[in-house]
Amino acid sequence: MTGTAILLLGVPSALSGGTTLFGSGFEAVFGRNWFDLFDWIASNLLLPAGGMGIAVFTAWRLDEAMRREEFLTGSRWGAAYLGWLWLLRFVVPVAVLAVFLHALGLV
Repeated sequence: MTGTAILLLGVPSALSGGTTLFGSGFEAVFGRNWFDLFDWIASNLLLPAGGMGIAVFTAWRLDEAMRREEFLTGSRWGAAYLGWLWLLRFVVPVAVLAVFLHALGLV
């Protein structure tokens, strides 16, 4: 099953450089060739979504003791913990949302 997915997504990516099916033909319909489309999805949708997920999980769902211990491990910035947590809870989600909306062309 994994091999089939790799085949179905990998071969068009390899052929998107010049063939009419996944290159210029695909580009005429979708505005990007196959490879550029998946590159755009990964860079502009998946990366901000992953960053938002990590920030929200770390700030709101991770156990306080575990979060504090991981922040302080090997760090000389222990006094900045509460500021970092505030940024992670309130500023980072807004900033990541702004990046996401900018990538979609809405901002």
